Amino acid sequence: MAGVQMKARFVGGAYDGLELDHDEVNRYGDPWWVPGEPGRLYVFMPPPDQWDGILAGTISPAREELPNGRHAYERVVTPGGVAYRVVSGGS
Repeated sequence: MAGVQMKARFVGGAYDGLELDHDEVNRYGDPWWVPGEPGRLYVFMPPPDQWDGILAGTISPAREELPNGRHAYERVVTPGGVAYRVVSGGS
């Protein structure tokens, strides 16, 4: 199926149950690759109270324009696809 992207599920924390495709994760989150550890990726999601404004385009998801309180998730590959699991100590 060309053009169809699988969704990745967020597990735990403020975004538990949210499903986003790869492009949405890059657009709304702040992905960070871990240097020296190929394939290890964290994504920092904006504060949940900013989510609706980000989706509506009234708030920029750029990290320098958002208040503190981003939620850290680590990408994991599961038998069912990709998931983002909240980092221990995350909300």
